[in-house]
Amino acid sequence: MGRPNPNNVALGPHPLLALTVGHFVARGWTVTAYCRRCGVRQHADLAAITRARGAGFILWGAHPRCKTYANNEHQRCDGRIIFQSRAVYGAEWVDLTLTQGVLDACALFGLPPPATRPRRAPW
Repeated sequence: MGRPNPNNVALGPHPLLALTVGHFVARGWTVTAYCRRCGVRQHADLAAITRARGAGFILWGAHPRCKTYANNEHQRCDGRIIFQSRAVYGAEWVDLTLTQGVLDACALFGLPPPATRPRRAPW
């Protein structure tokens, strides 16, 4: 008899359980920013994201640019970040991609879908 599988201990991230940054904070889930191009995985500071974008910001489907510098200080990675989350330590990382389930959860909670949110000004 071994340890229980962490994926069976708690429900994993799902848009109906945690749609916004505020929901992730309330549930205490870990969120990371992972770049598939350079392979860097960094802890996503949900408090900083909440201060910058608000507790209603939806991470599902967000793909900001990677901020990692490659071999030297002048060559920035040109990859895109994908946010990943897990409910408990040891469980599998779940990609926070934009799916039909996210769009359905937005409609259920009365929030605008992530693709139709107004973009911030570049300055």
